[in-house]
Amino acid sequence: MPFRIGVLMYPASLIAIHLTRPNAVAAFEKVDAFSVETSRKPASLGVPMKAVSKAVRKRLLVATGDGRYYLDRRAIKRSDQSAAVLMSVATILFIGLLWFLF
Repeated sequence: MPFRIGVLMYPASLIAIHLTRPNAVAAFEKVDAFSVETSRKPASLGVPMKAVSKAVRKRLLVATGDGRYYLDRRAIKRSDQSAAVLMSVATILFIGLLWFLF
């Protein structure tokens, strides 16, 4: 029985770690920074630069050149769709794992 619980806790802990990381996108969405006019500096939102640079690498945030950033709506939509597909696959695999374990 403990082995079964351990097998189930591993994916759950990975999801929990992923969800608790600082997220630059959420902070910029909260203030509706979707254009150059509404762009904001990460420091004013309390977002760590590590999270900002990660979002820039993924092309979710666009730099204006003066330290401000805004969100690319199309990139956010693609990212959300990709995350939904991955979560669906993970859920199906998790249900399959449960079925085999019990």
